[in-house]
Amino acid sequence: DVPAVEITHTFWERNLPSVSGLLKIIGFSTSVTALGFVLYKYKLLPRS
Repeated sequence: DVPAVEITHTFWERNLPSVSGLLKIIGFSTSVTALGFVLYKYKLLPRS
């Protein structure tokens, strides 16, 4: 019999999201950035 060896996961394997999760994060941040740019462009965002 083959002895059971525990699979070790690296930091990145444990903490990186899946591809679908990564795409959701990229899409969300892109949408927020575009919205902020549009608000800034039309002077709806007060400059601090």
